[in-house]
This record gives sequence, structure tokens and C-alpha cells, in this order.
Amino acid sequence: MTLVDSQLTHRQRDGREMSRTTTVYVTLLDEGVDVWRPVQAEHLGGDLYRLTGERPDDEVWPFSPGDVVRCHIRTLSGDFARLEPVLVAYEKCM
Repeated sequence: MTLVDSQLTHRQRDGREMSRTTTVYVTLLDEGVDVWRPVQAEHLGGDLYRLTGERPDDEVWPFSPGDVVRCHIRTLSGDFARLEPVLVAYEKCM
């Protein structure tokens, strides 16, 4: 089952294995309603991901690019909801 848009990067770091990137969803703060931003992230193992995507200047996130976050699987709702479950960042780690 594919949970989110996943891909393998083609870059290697110091001879180590290629890293796996995926999309996680981050809630936007100060919006008045639930709004979720898809963000590129590097899977570190288990439920831990490092956010690698850029944050637009006009958005407020609970996390910053470069933060390691814990994610869980959730189905989002709303007018443009994805029907399949996605990874949602819910806690900053480290």
C-alpha cells in the first residue's frame, strides 16, 4: 500500500546508501480552520522524519525545516481531502 508520494533520491552521501524521501503533512497555524501543507521529508527510520522542504514566508508551522518530527498515519478531511491515508507530523523530536 502506498501511503504518500515516495521516491528514492539519486544522491549518495559519503558512500552511504541513498536516502528515502517522502511527503509528510504539517498543520498550518493561525488559519482558523484545519489546513495541511505537504512537505518533503527524509525518512530516518521508524516514525521519525527530517523536514527538508521549504516553508513559505507567509505560513506559520509548528516545526521548522530541518527539524526531526514524529509522524503517524491519518486520513485528512475537507473539500480537497486525499482519500488515502497520509503521514502527518505531530511532534518535534531531538
